[in-house]
Amino acid sequence: MISNSKVLITAHRGASGYAPENTIASIKLALEFKSDIIEIDVQETSEGQVVLHHDLTLKRTAKIPKLISNLTLAELKTIDVGSWFNPKFSNERIPTLEEVILLVGMNSILNIELKSGIKQKKLVEKVVEIVSNTDYVSNCIITSFDHTLIDKVKKLNSKIKTGYIYSIFNQIEHQDLRQTDILSVHHRLVSEKMIEFCQKENKPLHVWTINKEKTIRNFIKKNIASIITNFPDIAIRERDSDG
Repeated sequence: MISNSKVLITAHRGASGYAPENTIASIKLALEFKSDIIEIDVQETSEGQVVLHHDLTLKRTAKIPKLISNLTLAELKTIDVGSWFNPKFSNERIPTLEEVILLVGMNSILNIELKSGIKQKKLVEKVVEIVSNTDYVSNCIITSFDHTLIDKVKKLNSKIKTGYIYSIFNQIEHQDLRQTDILSVHHRLVSEKMIEFCQKENKPLHVWTINKEKTIRNFIKKNIASIITNFPDIAIRERDSDG
């Protein structure tokens, strides 16, 4: 499901160039654009519910300097996480992973990024439980900068596709890659050497976060698996008109 002759387009935190990231609005737009993959960030509430949010606190998205992990789901559902982007999104609330799986269904693959933190102790177990109970194992990738979390995912359910996220190429060359199915790297790190390395290791290369049209066009011509972007419609248009 992850391999494709065309470069797959991943909507970064949903179509976050047009709607507030990690919200139902951004995910609906990503689906409307027919994104191949939708990337989301997840973490735990105080009672262990899995919700979408990138930052550990609500300071940037709601001007509330509180940790997600210190709030209940009920408390989070009262908080506006859309107005910071545009007042017309004032009704947007933090969704749960289950809500998003129900919305996306089999219309796109979910790239679920696990946020790491001192209070995210049960996050891996919860996410694996949710994707297993919703029969979503074959329709998701679980990724993280914290590779110990990914190794734990594989131990819990080896059928789940996983990905290590990197910001330094040297880390990739000197790491055991048996527990990961894909490699996800910042676009400035991508070189012919890296592309060749990924081909040799048989690890599809996902590249983030590319938003400029010229850069998108350049990467479409490279032998990579996926472009991660805030503007999936633009990337899809460029990919489908390439040639």
